[in-house]
Amino acid sequence: MRVLLLVLALLGVAYAAALAVARNNMEVWHTAAGEGP
Repeated sequence: MRVLLLVLALLGVAYAAALAVARNNMEVWHTAAGEGP
């Protein structure tokens, strides 16, 4: 049971990190296109 909770926690962290990276990439693309933040 603890292993399942650990896996779910790791997936949640990885998902949050992926969202943060995707958000940062979007901001970079918009800035490069001159559309502002």
